Amino acid sequence: MDLPIKKAVLRLTPEALHKRNSSNGRFRIAIENHDELQWLNLALSGSDPDHLVQFGFSRTRYEIPPRGLAWGWIDVSAPRPARGKEVSREIEIIATDRNESVSTRGTFIHSSVDWVRYVRYVLTVLGAIVSVAGACLPWTIAQTDYYLIDLPLISSADIVAKTQPSARLVVIVLAVAMVIGIFGKSGKLTIISSAVIAVGLFAYLIVLSTKVITDGPMFGAILVVAGAIVGLIGGLLAKL
Repeated sequence: MDLPIKKAVLRLTPEALHKRNSSNGRFRIAIENHDELQWLNLALSGSDPDHLVQFGFSRTRYEIPPRGLAWGWIDVSAPRPARGKEVSREIEIIATDRNESVSTRGTFIHSSVDWVRYVRYVLTVLGAIVSVAGACLPWTIAQTDYYLIDLPLISSADIVAKTQPSARLVVIVLAVAMVIGIFGKSGKLTIISSAVIAVGLFAYLIVLSTKVITDGPMFGAILVVAGAIVGLIGGLLAKL
C-alpha cells in the first residue's frame, strides 16, 4: 500500500506574495490528504536557495484524516531590499513523514520605496515656489523696488530701476529650471540653477549697495536665497 504522503498535495496562497517596505510576509498553506484509508502524519519545513529567508510556522506537525484537509500560516522574513529596489525570493515548503516528502514552491517579492526621491521632489518644488514668491516681494529697505512690469525702465538712469526687474526675471527663469531639473537623474540642473540664484542675488545686492544706499535686504531677497538653498538641498539628494 502506498504511503499517504505520496498522495498529499500542498498549496500556498498566494503563490506570489508582494510586500512593500517590509521584510515580513505571510502565506497560507493548505494540506490535502487524498488517501481514502490512511491518516497523514507529516512535519513542515522551509528553505530558499540563498538561505536568507527565515520561516515561522503556526504549526509544524499535522495529523490529517483520510480525504481530509488542514491549513496553517507560514510567516517569512528576509533582509529588506536596498532603497528603490525589488527582490524576488523563491521559497520551498517541504512536508515529510520521515520516509517520503512532497513540496510546493512560492515567491516572496518585496521592495523598498525610494523615499529620498520624493523628498527631493518636494524640496525642489518648494524651493522654486519660495524663490518665485521672493522675486515678487521687496528686495531692499532704502530703495524703491521695481518688478517685472517695470522692465521697460531698463534704459533708465536709475540703477535700481534699470537692473532689478531683469534680476527678478532671471530668478524666476532659474526657479523654473530648478523644477525641470527634477526630471534628470543627477540633479545637476537643479543644483546649478539654485546655486546661481543664491550666489547671483547675493552678488547683485552687494554690487547694488556700492552704487546706492540699500540699508540691507528686505524679506523678498531673503526668501529668494532661502528658496534657492532649499532647492539646492533637493538637487543634492539626487546624488544619494
